[in-house]
Amino acid sequence: MLKKTLLATASLILCSFAQDFTYCAKPLANTPGILKIEGKYINENISKTSIDIEWHHNPAAQDSFFISTPGFEKLLYITAGDYRFVKYMNTGAKRQIGGRQMRENIGNTPMKFDDLELLANGWFLCPDSTSSDPRILTTAIPETQAILELDSLPQPKEISVQRWNDNRSYSISEWKEFSGNILPETVSITGKNFSGTVRFSAVQQNAAP
Repeated sequence: MLKKTLLATASLILCSFAQDFTYCAKPLANTPGILKIEGKYINENISKTSIDIEWHHNPAAQDSFFISTPGFEKLLYITAGDYRFVKYMNTGAKRQIGGRQMRENIGNTPMKFDDLELLANGWFLCPDSTSSDPRILTTAIPETQAILELDSLPQPKEISVQRWNDNRSYSISEWKEFSGNILPETVSITGKNFSGTVRFSAVQQNAAP
């Protein structure tokens, strides 16, 4: 079973641990927990849009993402690394998510399923085997191909991400501890045709999804 622990913020978790980069690949998060993710964007249609996600992380089993976007059916994204699917909450219908589907936008936001996959199952080769610069990382899983360049370690303020025709830049103002993992509290994101912010916050372990 290939289980391992908004994309971009996934890389931020890795950097926060001040890890010894000689040991690779690295999981992003080892501590179980429940986190709330709030994204607000100006999308490619120059329209305001938002997404609310409750992320239930379990390194030993599957991860669950409860997703709500205005004007779209609520979704439950389930992934254990070697399988993944979306459940449509109104109808109960299920849809398998493969490599191609992971690049789809969620609702009318720039958030994609592979962003969630990196949070749940993102392993990184560190440093990138093609680079001598330890601030350049590459993902270890084919379905989440990306190269990340950090301005500093272990808690970068600026990150640039290169991936399949969807390069992005991230700015982090502050880091905090959530459910035992160090995460950026607020991330500003800029893509080729959108901009926005993503915020992380803690959820009580006994809270209902």
